[in-house]
Amino acid sequence: MSGLAGYEGVEFITPSGHASVELDSFEAVVRPFVRLVGDYLVRADLSAPYPWADGGLDTYRSIPSNVLTLDTAHETETVASAFGAHDEDGLLERLGLTAGANPASSIEAQMLRDVSVLTPEVAEAVAATAIDSRESAAIHEWREARRAAFEAVRSAHTPEHAGRIAANELRRGLGLDDQPMDLEGAARTLGVNVRTSNAPGGTTRMVVGAAPRAGASATVLKTPRTSTSWGHRFEVARALGHVLLDPVVAGALGAAASPVTNETRRRTTGAFAAELLLPESAIARLSDGVVDDAVDRFATILEQYQIGAQAAANQPLNRGWLSGPDVRDGLIDAYAAIGPAG
Repeated sequence: MSGLAGYEGVEFITPSGHASVELDSFEAVVRPFVRLVGDYLVRADLSAPYPWADGGLDTYRSIPSNVLTLDTAHETETVASAFGAHDEDGLLERLGLTAGANPASSIEAQMLRDVSVLTPEVAEAVAATAIDSRESAAIHEWREARRAAFEAVRSAHTPEHAGRIAANELRRGLGLDDQPMDLEGAARTLGVNVRTSNAPGGTTRMVVGAAPRAGASATVLKTPRTSTSWGHRFEVARALGHVLLDPVVAGALGAAASPVTNETRRRTTGAFAAELLLPESAIARLSDGVVDDAVDRFATILEQYQIGAQAAANQPLNRGWLSGPDVRDGLIDAYAAIGPAG
């Protein structure tokens, strides 16, 4: 639809943006559309690559392996191999499911949707994180912080805006000003168990899961980015964003940080992590209220806030404290290979 914006006579009923709708309402629109497309593919003899085309989603989902493929975004054989399952019952058990259960209720399945390349190492981290979240004890602080975050972001007009609002709400709830964030302390206060794995994550940097009636857990995997202290901190901060802001589906919550992470959640938690680690109020103070003054204090910002050069340079640009992208790019070029001291 965006391609029609420049044409005269096109009138949009609602402005562009993001909105949450009930699942039943969404399916009421999507199912007939899928059936319509499927019928066309069958009539045109083009349905071979698309097993859902003949009969629509209901027929396709009547086969258990197809359901798992839809709900994990990976072929069932790939998931079974990565989790070391030899039959359907074994795979369901490893995904925290029982026969006939809704796959959407699996923390593991939700995490897998955001995993780009599924390997046994990543599968092990997914399984351990999900089990840990179910066995953790839910605490009042997490529930209260999540409630406050959802309430605060009602006025947000973009995913990034929502992330920034939620980060500052969490800082306020923890009684913090604009000083550097003790991420481990914040996670403990919220009851989020943060694990660090030496297993190679490939393109997946972090997995996070939560069972709202139990607890929450996150695992940071080993990648070139998370091998740095600031890269590790950013993924921990991002995990807190997921725990506070992601929707609970069928009683479960799961996500991962990878190139295929849901775009809206990626943008929201990225902005959340950046603001949590380096709030705008700190940039304003360190800049003495003067645009581009952060340039002369950039090394101090990196050291004090233990944040990577790219995130630290984007923050003041996005918040109006750098005069342009060229200034930001110069900071990244000068400091990206150095990182914060300490």
